[in-house]
Amino acid sequence: MKRIEVAAAVICHKGKIFVTQRGYGEFKDGWEFPGGKIEPGESPEQALIREIREELDTEVEVGELADTVEYEYPQFHLTLYCYYCRVISGNLELKEHEAARWLSVDELDSVDWLPADVDLIHRLKARKKLAVLFPGVGYTCARPLLYYTASEASEHGYEVMRLDYGEDIHSFRGRTPEELVPVAETAEKRALEQLKTIDFSQYREILMISKSIGTAVACRTGKILNPERWGIRLRHFLMTPIPATVREMGDIEGCFVAGTADPYISRELVLEAAASYPEQVGAIFKDCNHSLEKPGDTEGNLNRVLQTVKLLSDFIDEKLQQQC
Repeated sequence: MKRIEVAAAVICHKGKIFVTQRGYGEFKDGWEFPGGKIEPGESPEQALIREIREELDTEVEVGELADTVEYEYPQFHLTLYCYYCRVISGNLELKEHEAARWLSVDELDSVDWLPADVDLIHRLKARKKLAVLFPGVGYTCARPLLYYTASEASEHGYEVMRLDYGEDIHSFRGRTPEELVPVAETAEKRALEQLKTIDFSQYREILMISKSIGTAVACRTGKILNPERWGIRLRHFLMTPIPATVREMGDIEGCFVAGTADPYISRELVLEAAASYPEQVGAIFKDCNHSLEKPGDTEGNLNRVLQTVKLLSDFIDEKLQQQC
């Protein structure tokens, strides 16, 4: 029987997957992941870059292998190499396909797939969501803001992983920027050691929930791990970010919550961050400290925890409306 090898691109962006409808041939009108035949002398990755350039006038970065599908059609045996991909440049212009859509995982069953793609659809639908908690120095995952946001993430269907930097970090008492630099470096190293135990192929989304110095650690480790190469959507929920975090905000998909009386970040820098990245503002709490609290305002402090949890819920559901 004739054997054909094909490479296909699972192009992901903000939780959606790009799919195309074939516009020609025996399988016309069937839906598939874009790609094409592997030519002699080509690797699957090389073929994929060439095919996406030819079919969609777009350059992609090829990530990890999503699946290898073996399928018997009546006339030939197909080997389909499926890779997660990210668009580098171009607008996914249809040159050969009849139509295209961006579908969430829950919408994948809304189109009629070519038979060889069905097994991959099942695999993509089975992937899970993971929330990772990045504590502060003295603010552990058992403290209110992290405890209750973790609970909310769990209620939204996320598995929850709680990082621990070690007692020497959590009991550290220095708070000046100079003192915190080596502490942040150690926390980042220990966080990476724990995160590298994750089998990223299991997940379709990672939500990093962080507090204080953990916001900087989360942004840095997210870049280093680059889970997008597995087609994973990476999102950040940043509580009381520090100055080092603000420098990373332009490169992430996220939302932040801060107070204007935080001793570890100036009011001016909080407002500058809000002005520079308005789409990432969850809430700016006036006159609140590094724990989003006001001394002597117990009821208000409890309400701000509830507000922050509600902001996370809206952020997860993509219903967030900025509050300043």
